[in-house]
This record gives sequence, structure tokens and C-alpha cells, in this order.
Amino acid sequence: MPQFGNTQDLSLRALLKENGLKDKTKDGNVEIVRAENPDIKTLLDQNRIDAALVPEPWGARLEKEVGARVVLDYNEVWRQGQYSTAVIVARSDFIKSHPEVVENFLKAHVDITDYINESKEASKNVVNDEIGKLTKKPLEKSVLNSSFKRITSTNNPEKQSIEEMTDLSVGVGFLRERPDLKNLFNLDILNKVLKEKGKQEIK
Repeated sequence: MPQFGNTQDLSLRALLKENGLKDKTKDGNVEIVRAENPDIKTLLDQNRIDAALVPEPWGARLEKEVGARVVLDYNEVWRQGQYSTAVIVARSDFIKSHPEVVENFLKAHVDITDYINESKEASKNVVNDEIGKLTKKPLEKSVLNSSFKRITSTNNPEKQSIEEMTDLSVGVGFLRERPDLKNLFNLDILNKVLKEKGKQEIK
């Protein structure tokens, strides 16, 4: 797992629990090895791990570069793939002080989300160009295409998935008790933007 307590780690622990398994630190028989995404290829190459649960594009890269086989795809691990891995967050004070900034940001976010979903090929090229600029090595076309098949771009923060992830965090001991999530989401500005664009509001 790339990080302790991240989405992949929690998803794995939920998967183990569903199948009556747990990690060795909890007197189980599954050893969970934490590693940075780039190091997972090496660990698989050296047979130091048997499997990995990773975000894209690392899953597609492992398929291409190591010959890894997908045991469970993204929509088979947890909630049929309907869960958040990245959400937009702002402090309450900032939202109150700068609502126009937040609204303009969300307008751009909705527009970009539409562009990604309506112009798949063009958006893939934009993403790969940026990856190339940052890493000096863009993704191979087959890896890029495979990655995009497993990524959903949406304006919906999937509130229920985050609430369930909180429960998972409590269940595996990352959180001592369940926090009050009542005011965690404020979708007022987002829904205003969606309504103005003639799109369905999010409850």
C-alpha cells in the first residue's frame, strides 16, 4: 500500500474483512507491505509481494511493465467503484469570506469535468503532456488508455462513500471514534453552479 490509512489501504482492509482475513499485526495471516507506488514494480519483480492495490496509472503500468494480472478491478474492490479518491476542500472561513472565488473555482471544475467526459481523447493527451512535463516520461498510449477506463471524473463527491470510509477508519483503528460528519459537506455553491448550467443538483 502506498500510504497508511489512504483509500487503497482502507479498501484492502475492507476487502480482507469481507473475506474473513486480517493483517498480521492483528493476529491475521496477511502481511500488508507499505511502499511508494514507483517501488511496487520492483517489489513485484523481486517476488517480495504477491499482489498490490494501487491507483491509476500504476495499475495499468504494472500490467504493461511487469505482466501483472488484474485479480479484482476497480469496480470489484469496494462499492462497485463508486467512491471518492480526491475531493475539493475549503475552510469554512474562506468560503464565507470569498464565496465568489469558490464559485468561480467550481465553475471551472464543472467545465473541466465536462471536457474530460465529452472529449476523452483530447483530455488524455492533455493529461499525458503534463505528465511528460513533470516526469520527463509520458505514459505509453496503451497504459494511458487502460488508466482512463478505470477513472471517473465527476462533480459528485460521493458523500456516502466518505461516510463509509470514516466507518472503515474506525473499524480498523485509524480513528478512535466516529467524528460528527453533519457539517462536513456544503454543496450549496456547487449546486448553484450546477443549476445555472442546467445540470442535476447533488443531494
